[in-house]
Amino acid sequence: MGLRGSVRIGRVGDVALSLHFSVFVALPLFAWIVVRRMSMVSLLAEMAQQPTLLGPWSWGAIGAAGLLGCATLHELGHAAAARLLGARLAGLQVVLLGGSPSPVGPLSGGRRAVIALAGPGTTLLAALALLVAAPAARTVDAQAVLLTLGEAVLVLGAVELLPAAPFDGGQAVIAAIRGRLGATRATRVVASAGRVLSAASALGGTI
Repeated sequence: MGLRGSVRIGRVGDVALSLHFSVFVALPLFAWIVVRRMSMVSLLAEMAQQPTLLGPWSWGAIGAAGLLGCATLHELGHAAAARLLGARLAGLQVVLLGGSPSPVGPLSGGRRAVIALAGPGTTLLAALALLVAAPAARTVDAQAVLLTLGEAVLVLGAVELLPAAPFDGGQAVIAAIRGRLGATRATRVVASAGRVLSAASALGGTI
């Protein structure tokens, strides 16, 4: 299910691809985080007389572009799974968290769950690739930005697997149990799980 508020940026085959407005807020914030971290890395590298490849602001832009690319890969993972399973998606929406796409037409719960989980699966593979590539980078700043991006993408992929709405994990649970409980009850179960997770997170933050 897509989130409201997006702008269309193209198509993937016969499926519209759009960019959610929240991305325009999240990307500058992530770029700022990267700039702050890379400023410290550059300072330490200068003190240790180690070479660097780019300045902090350049790495901030590259980090934001990388995060957008990984979010797009997430949606392409959904699209690839849907195509392999013979399903069609109503649309793809690039968003950092939530907004699982909805397959169109009759489709088994198992196939719907696979399509939902393909997105975070792709995200986790991208995170693994970034984290594995980081030590091979030739300069400390390149290593640091790959680690920063890999860690962020890893967290996003893990959060998307939570069995709560509006995450992909929640959509997968709904798809898996809707045949026995019905769509309405299945949605209520996942919504209740989301409230429990929210309460646990809030409680954990106060301890």
